[in-house]
Amino acid sequence: MILLSLSSCNFKSNPDLFYTSYSPNQIAEVIIASQTDIPALIPLTPEDDYFTEYLSNIYNINASEVKDGVIYYADGMIASEIAVFLLDDKADANKIINALEQYISRRTDAFTGYAPTQAAILKSSVVVGKGNYVALLICGDAQKAGYDFQMCFGRNPPALPSMASVESSVTPITSGASTASESLAADAYNPSAVITAWKNGDSSFLTEKNLSILNACKDTIATVITDNMDDFEKELAIHNWIINWASYDLAADSNSPYANPDPDNANPYGLLIHKKAICLGYSATFQLFMDLLDIECITVKGFSGSGDHAWNMVKIDGEWYCVDTTWDDPVDIQHPDPNIHYAYSVTHKYFNVTSDFMRETGHQWDETGVPEATSPYPPSSPEQDNSNQNQNTDDTLIQGV
Repeated sequence: MILLSLSSCNFKSNPDLFYTSYSPNQIAEVIIASQTDIPALIPLTPEDDYFTEYLSNIYNINASEVKDGVIYYADGMIASEIAVFLLDDKADANKIINALEQYISRRTDAFTGYAPTQAAILKSSVVVGKGNYVALLICGDAQKAGYDFQMCFGRNPPALPSMASVESSVTPITSGASTASESLAADAYNPSAVITAWKNGDSSFLTEKNLSILNACKDTIATVITDNMDDFEKELAIHNWIINWASYDLAADSNSPYANPDPDNANPYGLLIHKKAICLGYSATFQLFMDLLDIECITVKGFSGSGDHAWNMVKIDGEWYCVDTTWDDPVDIQHPDPNIHYAYSVTHKYFNVTSDFMRETGHQWDETGVPEATSPYPPSSPEQDNSNQNQNTDDTLIQGV
């Protein structure tokens, strides 16, 4: 993080350095208009009911310490965010700067693995200060944003941008009517029941939700699994199908008060039926398929940075391997072939890797009772490049089987 600040003695010797004729919103408009590639942002001002809640719950800032300000944030898993605050004279600027830096750290943890491109934007973001003004600058060119912030002070600030140039990057906040698929709230996912019905061939006792899960699994297995496949080939086919079929539930990490995450995104119903999941949904679905195919598998619940995370370990030919289907399905990948849409391409960076690789990439877990994966993917795999001995960390994109 970069903190741009000036001492009180400089203020006494040259007060113009701290003078601005612009409001926090106008400063933010200057910054937004100068960014060449910024997504649509949602504005929040003190007149909005959600402004105080955003300060308190998202930034961990005491709203009483902010005299005026504006927040421009993005919905879903988009990192870009511009906020400018005029602090109360009694406010502790350093405390607020620290709170914003901690927010960047938390947001980076939340995006790492799920949205690598957006996480990179967060890692290069800055918090800047000038007198009683503080700004959070999360954007593609944070250094230029910091420069533009500084230029708004003094007797000759840059000209205000036209409203058209600002409005093109702003999305008005709306009430956001619920769009999530209905959840069978009283009908909980029961993996044991689904597995029993699969093995016994009798699904008459299943609830509506669990019957839907079983039928979806049957259809998928009939489509991508053949009798001549070995366990590794079955595992690979399921891994690729999950990633091509479903997407990470972006609303789960949205700061919007109207975000509507799928209520079943943590279990196979959300992934199989609604095509939406968070890490628990991805790992639970992978676990279920492995159980149905009689492939030994466990689910590991741990952390990534400061946030909860879940993945799997699978036993193939007597060897344990780590599999993270969620991080193999990042929301912002781009296939090198422009004719292939990212939704139909599969990454294998976290497919059948070692425990050491998981540690190196930010996965943390209670290792008590969890097997150690000591070898990477089987070298006999036709889908993998045998010359690549670095755990497939190059994000190679492979067409799904």
